[in-house]
Amino acid sequence: MSVKFDKETFHTTAAAVDAASKGNEDLMHEIGNAITKGGGPNGYLAAYLKQLQSNPLRTKMLTSGTLSGLQEFLASWIAHDRSKSGHYFTSRVPKMAIYGAFISAPLGHVLISALQKVFQGRKSLKAKILQILASNLIIAPIQNSVYLISMALIAGARTFHQVRATVKAGFWPVMKVSWIVSPISLAFAQQFLPETTWVPFFNIIGFIIGTYINAHTKKKRLAALRRKHYGEGGGRSSSRPGSRPGSDPYLRFDRDLGWNMDWAVAFVIDRLEQSWADAAASLRGIRLRTAALYQDGLNQEIPLYIFHKLDRLLFAGHLKNAVFLNASSLSASVSGITYTHRQRPNPKIKRFSIILNCDVLQNGQPRDIVAMLIHHMIHAYFLVACSGQKETEVFYGRLAHGVHFGKIMLTIRRLSAAHGKELACLDYRHRLPGIQHFADEYHHFWRRDGTNREDKNAWYHSHCHCDVQGPSESEVDTCYRKACKPMFDQPHSVRKLEVQVSVEFLFREKPVLVERDEIKQSQSVLRAFDRAEIRFLKVHRDVSEDTFMRFLEFLHTGSYRPDPRSFAPATVVAGLDPDYKGPPIIRPQSAFTEAAVVLADVQFAKLSRLMGFDDCKSYALDRMDAYGMMYEGPVAVLKEIYRGGELDSNLKAWACKFLIRTPARSSPFCHHNNLIGQGTMELPNLLELESHYGPYRSRFLDAVDSNEALEMM
Repeated sequence: MSVKFDKETFHTTAAAVDAASKGNEDLMHEIGNAITKGGGPNGYLAAYLKQLQSNPLRTKMLTSGTLSGLQEFLASWIAHDRSKSGHYFTSRVPKMAIYGAFISAPLGHVLISALQKVFQGRKSLKAKILQILASNLIIAPIQNSVYLISMALIAGARTFHQVRATVKAGFWPVMKVSWIVSPISLAFAQQFLPETTWVPFFNIIGFIIGTYINAHTKKKRLAALRRKHYGEGGGRSSSRPGSRPGSDPYLRFDRDLGWNMDWAVAFVIDRLEQSWADAAASLRGIRLRTAALYQDGLNQEIPLYIFHKLDRLLFAGHLKNAVFLNASSLSASVSGITYTHRQRPNPKIKRFSIILNCDVLQNGQPRDIVAMLIHHMIHAYFLVACSGQKETEVFYGRLAHGVHFGKIMLTIRRLSAAHGKELACLDYRHRLPGIQHFADEYHHFWRRDGTNREDKNAWYHSHCHCDVQGPSESEVDTCYRKACKPMFDQPHSVRKLEVQVSVEFLFREKPVLVERDEIKQSQSVLRAFDRAEIRFLKVHRDVSEDTFMRFLEFLHTGSYRPDPRSFAPATVVAGLDPDYKGPPIIRPQSAFTEAAVVLADVQFAKLSRLMGFDDCKSYALDRMDAYGMMYEGPVAVLKEIYRGGELDSNLKAWACKFLIRTPARSSPFCHHNNLIGQGTMELPNLLELESHYGPYRSRFLDAVDSNEALEMM
């Protein structure tokens, strides 16, 4: 019983094993059928081999193009190397597909066909060894050189030097891999495969090894990027998106230096001048490092590599953790945009933002990328040093291209020339020529239009266009010498922004510093600053330089030259009452002076309308009533009163009194002779201006015709 049981058990077990083995064979057979469609004359493999025989080049091109594009996609997925938009399907995928289809496949077809033709019909061991040697010493170097050249062009190389450096750096490592893999794969093909299948077989081998090498290279590049830029060691990076200091939009920045712009400029310039030689050498090293990254095709990562180095060198590390750095597609006329905190493009960002033009990164030269980054780092430095930009403080110049920006920019440009070629592309304006772009990222060229996507009137970001005009170098140096450099002799409190020990007037984008105590005697000026709640006021564009200089003199001394009292002796000689207060009489033209007297007072009085300084108008009107006689052309004075938009009521009233002003009887000017020789009473100023015998009639009538307000008086 037991024996029978054992036999039955044995047979049952054996049957089960056979069934399992048969089941595995059936499974593999089904998989094979799915792939080859039965392996018959209508199967996929047979159809492919048939196409390979009838249309060898076309079939190889389709195979190589598909595998090359898939290789790039898989390598990016394995290495977690995403594009700016967060996708693995980068612009390199179609470029690699084009390389595989139109370069690699035709080249391999020609070379392998030539190799097979040379050794056709030779089956000896010696022939096979010679075939392997010819493949590794002739065909492999050609294919690898073309591969490296193509990879350099895909990575962004545009000059012969860049392509040559890429081939030189990668040739021998690639050849070593070829010499290891090629003999084994070729020996396998000689032994087991028909010659018509060699090219797709080598494509599959190249696909597997290329995917591994590509993924490994991407991982090393990303690790080096984290290590160089973020100071990270090995280990896994944070899983939180943007958790690194340069890209975390949620990283808080609370540091505020609270400096004024004069001290911010003086600090940077003095620091660079104290270590000029070392700073120049360091800047040269950064530029060389940028060139090396550029040759490696890491254009997009260059700002991340060099940002902290430039910050420590130029700005003493004050930008650390203060700037969110990114790149985006912008108008071709814009190098980038620097934003104040909590503003667009993402209001949630608590730091200042620098958004660079990714087209410049992709198509520009290393010097262009360095210059673009430094340009926007200067803007960011003023935001860090002088507090964030406010809507009421646009003209203070944190994000402008005025003399403060110009001094730092020109100094860095001069520093770059100390050890090498000057960084001439570092300028007020975006100096890159129109950039060529790709319509579909890899084929037809087109030029992006100049439409600007950002608001030109926005107060919360910089406007770095190709047409920006900044102050000249002489103007910059004058401002630095007069306003910035003296800050070293001032107490520390003067360097602070929040301590209102001084105020600034921005005259034609040139800052003029005035101690706050000096403006206390002018209540209207003081109220203007208090009303604006800022420490600077922009002087109206219609205010002339002479008027502004008189205004500064008025703030410091309470008056401006010439002193009206100096005209009193001439008034007495003319027989006029020196104590009389009112508009002057018209003096004979022969006695006129070249200097503007009443005309200057009129221009000074108009500061009230332009700037709201009522004290200036009151003082000027008092002066205009103190001369007794007109010391310049009266028509020019009247034209100045009525020039411009809204007419000031006080000046209009003064002009009316001036026109009806008549000399006193005791004055030697109160009589004149007519044609008959008889004496008559001197005419009022208006009739004097209209007199046929006077020198003013034509000019006065022209002024009346050109000004309706003057005509209606």
